[in-house]
Amino acid sequence: MVRRFLSVIVVAVLAVAGTEPRGSAQFAPAPANPDQSYSGEPQQPQYPPGQYGSPSYPQSPDQNGPSYAGNGTAADSDSNPAADRQHGVARISIAQGDVNVRRGDTGQLEAAAINAPLMASDHLQTSPGSRAEVELDSGNLIRLGPNTDIGFANLEYHRYQVQLGAGTIIYRVLRDAGSQAEIDTPNIAVRPLGVGEYRISVMEDGTTQITVRSGQAEIDSPEGSQQLAAGQTTLVRGTPNQAEFQTTAEIGRDQLDDWSATRDSELLASQSYRYVSPDIGGADDLDQYGNWVQSQYGQVWQPQGQNPDWSPYSDGQWGFEPYYGWTWVDAAPWGWAPYHYGRWFLNGGFGWCWWPGAVRASYWWNPALVGFFGWGGGLGWVALAPYEIFHPWWGHGFFGAG
Repeated sequence: MVRRFLSVIVVAVLAVAGTEPRGSAQFAPAPANPDQSYSGEPQQPQYPPGQYGSPSYPQSPDQNGPSYAGNGTAADSDSNPAADRQHGVARISIAQGDVNVRRGDTGQLEAAAINAPLMASDHLQTSPGSRAEVELDSGNLIRLGPNTDIGFANLEYHRYQVQLGAGTIIYRVLRDAGSQAEIDTPNIAVRPLGVGEYRISVMEDGTTQITVRSGQAEIDSPEGSQQLAAGQTTLVRGTPNQAEFQTTAEIGRDQLDDWSATRDSELLASQSYRYVSPDIGGADDLDQYGNWVQSQYGQVWQPQGQNPDWSPYSDGQWGFEPYYGWTWVDAAPWGWAPYHYGRWFLNGGFGWCWWPGAVRASYWWNPALVGFFGWGGGLGWVALAPYEIFHPWWGHGFFGAG
């Protein structure tokens, strides 16, 4: 009870004063690099308008019961799932080489960090010899080749609009997550129509190249739309209003395609989604770093190789994000799902274990699931257990958010 009371007070102080929890750190700015391809302000090409209207979101499983934030954990009356659904978050799951984030709220260029969240209006940029992966949800991923710039025009619950300004991406629909996605280039919009592999490039002369390795895509422009089947490549030249289309057999594979295929094999070999809701991204990484064991809550995940004195939320840093405020970014390669969904608890002889919640349920992302404690000399935090009351500190005007 004392810990919960302090949690409420500390969160209120953080919200009003903007105080950073002691021992935390913001992301460091990217180092200056004269050879970096995107050292200046990103270009702002004119993208075609999005093709999707206002989304229709699923209703809460229990409209008459308590509201929920996180996995089966009753939140207080400050919770606003409807607003949280409109403030979606993507994950940087891989960053190899010189990869940077151009923040949409400040315009600041920062070095990309694994498990760092990406928000609407952010840009992710790779330099020569670099590549990255962005995880939108359990089924939708974006893999960036070198010299690539993507922006996130819209990130909502299962609804994504991405803008490719330069370079090459592979948009991979690994499994059906019930999501809608649109990738805009300066002259067309591409909509994956199901599970598949979609390679999209914006060349130096402004030509867009779309290759469907598997699946089916719809290409939209102001002049109409056409579908592209597996095994085909389309080149689109000109402006949106005067676009010229040329369709041929698919182009050959290269190192980016091979890397993407290897990554697919790793993710598809995971068994974690037998125990985790498809609304929870990042669970594919868990198999490699831990085991699923029994508990009073059913199957839970136990991380491997931790010291006896290890505890959750102890190896990472706090960052500050629009709408969500203070956000935990964990340093472990598996540190996405267990720190933004579900709960942690001490599970008998297994030590700390992560409970993901019910498999057949809808969940929304949380910046962290902790209780704060301390006063004056510093602040601390502790992971919350299943069904422990949680007080969100974001949205509803906190930190200037709407």
